[in-house]
Amino acid sequence: MARVILFGLTDMSEVMHFYLTHDSDHEVEAFTVDEKYLDQESFCGLPVLPFETIESTYPPDEFEMGVLLGFKEVNRLRATKYAEAKAKGYKMLTYVSSKAITWPGASIGENSFIFEQSVLMPFSRIGNNVFVSIGSLVGHHSIISDHCFLSAHSVVLGGVTIGAHCILGANSTIKDYITVGDSCVIGVGAEITKNTKHGQVYVSDSPKLLKWSSDQLKDWVTWPNVQRK
Repeated sequence: MARVILFGLTDMSEVMHFYLTHDSDHEVEAFTVDEKYLDQESFCGLPVLPFETIESTYPPDEFEMGVLLGFKEVNRLRATKYAEAKAKGYKMLTYVSSKAITWPGASIGENSFIFEQSVLMPFSRIGNNVFVSIGSLVGHHSIISDHCFLSAHSVVLGGVTIGAHCILGANSTIKDYITVGDSCVIGVGAEITKNTKHGQVYVSDSPKLLKWSSDQLKDWVTWPNVQRK
């Protein structure tokens, strides 16, 4: 059983503690954050220690570490803490849900997290420090580069290359054999059908607000009164 320290006191940290407890052979021993953000002594019933001195209590030759920060600063904050944890000598945690679908030879980097109902097709590759959220698809021969975040139900079709530090919003779709440049943000529901350049941001059309209230649409949104014979 591998013993683990988790960086972060976020909702995702609590969720990962749950996953590791119920769906892995890892045991979470403690949490850590930068000392300036340390405002509580425990989290999920476990001790919280300053990151600056964490190795003195939980040495890297005995513990793994997982960095559970979101996509702030286009994933750069998580990338920075990932690099700092490695510099301390920690082996980085990788978690693949037992309810995800992968295949023999799956290539998944360190500090990467593959959540339930996600599908990694044969010959796909996941880099380091990557989140693949619930229900996402990574198609055959597709590459997700380091420090990316794929939100729930992202669809990356076959032969795609996603550059480093990218964010894919929920229900976004990347067409087959597209290259998405580094540090791109693909918004919720956006569909990418052409190659993108470094740092570009794409959003889908905003929903249209109708002038009618839901009460005025009651006949439209209810089931028709069909008489059964």
